[in-house]
Amino acid sequence: MDQLCPSESYADPRGSLRRQMHRLRQLLGESATDPATQLIHFTGGSYRWNHDLSITTDIDQFEALIKTGESLMAAANNNQTSPQNNAHKTQEYLEYFEKAIALYTGDYLPDCTDQHWVFAVRHHYRRLYLKAVSNALQLQQALGNFEAMISTASSAIQVDHYEEHFHLMYMEALLQQGNTKQALEHYEHITRFLYQEMGIAPSASFKQLYKRLLATPTAGHIASAHQLAHQLGHQSAHQLAHQLAHQAGHPAASHTGDITDTGSPDIIAALDDHGPIQNAYFCDPYVFKSIYELERRRSQRSGQQFTVAILTTKQHTNDTIAQDNLRFEAFKIHLEQHLRLGDTFAQWGHHQYVVLLPGVDEALTNRVFERVLSNYPDKQGIAIERINHLPALTANTELYTGGYREVQRQ
Repeated sequence: MDQLCPSESYADPRGSLRRQMHRLRQLLGESATDPATQLIHFTGGSYRWNHDLSITTDIDQFEALIKTGESLMAAANNNQTSPQNNAHKTQEYLEYFEKAIALYTGDYLPDCTDQHWVFAVRHHYRRLYLKAVSNALQLQQALGNFEAMISTASSAIQVDHYEEHFHLMYMEALLQQGNTKQALEHYEHITRFLYQEMGIAPSASFKQLYKRLLATPTAGHIASAHQLAHQLGHQSAHQLAHQLAHQAGHPAASHTGDITDTGSPDIIAALDDHGPIQNAYFCDPYVFKSIYELERRRSQRSGQQFTVAILTTKQHTNDTIAQDNLRFEAFKIHLEQHLRLGDTFAQWGHHQYVVLLPGVDEALTNRVFERVLSNYPDKQGIAIERINHLPALTANTELYTGGYREVQRQ
C-alpha cells in the first residue's frame, strides 16, 4: 500500500487493499463463482492478472500501432522511397499513426499526481504520442493533405500547448491552404502566450515562417491596410494597400541566376539594369553590412563623417499582428520616399530599421530626422537611436513630445 498510495496512512492496510480490490472486481463485472473468468487472481499472497485470458488494452494497441508505423516508415526510407512517389503506401502507414493518435486522450492517470511510479510511465506514453503526431504531420504534408494536418496539429496543441513543432505545422497547413489571416492570428496568439508564460521570444523557425506569411499578399492584408490608413490618417498605408494588390497580381521578379554567367561583354549594362533612381536604397542586412564597411573605410581615408541610426517602431497595445505588420510596412514606404537618394536602410529585427546617412554631422543628422518624421502621423511611436562611426561619440536620441533629447551612454 505504501507503494500504491505513499501519501496515505492506513490503520489496516491489508483490509484497505481487500476493499479496494473488491470495488475493482465490481467495476470489472467479475463473476464471484467462476474463477476461470476472473481477470484478477489472488495467489501466493499477491494479486495478479489471469494469464489464461486473452486481454487487450488500449496502451498495448497504442504502442503496437506506433511500432508498426515506424517500421514501415524505416523500411521506406531504407529503400529510398519518396512518400510523394508512393502515395498508396504512405497512406497505409499514415493510418497506423492516426489510429494511435485517436487512442491517446491525455496523460496517463492524470489524477495520480502524487504517485511517483506513474511519472515514468506517463512520460513514456507522452513521448510516444509526440512521435506519432510528428510522423503523422510529416506524412500528411507529403501527401498534401493540409486539412488533415490542421486537424492533427490542432488536436495535438490541445494536449501539449507548449510544443513548438505542432504550432509550426498548424500554421504551415493554413498557409498552404491560403488562409494567411488565420495563420497570422495564430502566430500572434502563440508568440504572445510563450512570451507571457515563459518569457520565450520567437525562435528562428517561428521567424522564418513569419516572414513567409508576410510575403503572402491577401485580400485581408489589403483591407487591413485601408483600415489602418483610415486610423492613421495618412496615405502611406493606402499606398501599401495598392502595392500589395499589385504584388498579388504581379509577383516581384527575382534574380535566381549568376549575373557573371550571362556571357554579356557589357559589364556596365549588367550592373546598371535597375532603371532611374527615385528613392532611398532599401536592402537586406547583409548588403547593408557591406555598404557600412565600405563607408567606414571611406571615412577612415577621407575623414568624412557618417551616421548609423536605428529606428524602432513601438507596438500599439490594441493592434492585431496584421495591423502591427502593416504599420511597419507603411513606415518603410515613408522612409523610402523621405530619406535622401544617397541614404541606405534595411530591416534589422522584428520592429527595427537601420539607416546609414553618409556625409552628415551631428547637426545635419538631427535636421534629417526632423524632416523625415515631420509629416509622419505616428511619429510618437518611433524611437531613434543614433550611433556615430566613432564609438566614443555614441549617443541615444529618443523622440518625445516637443522635439528630441539626447542621453549619453557610457
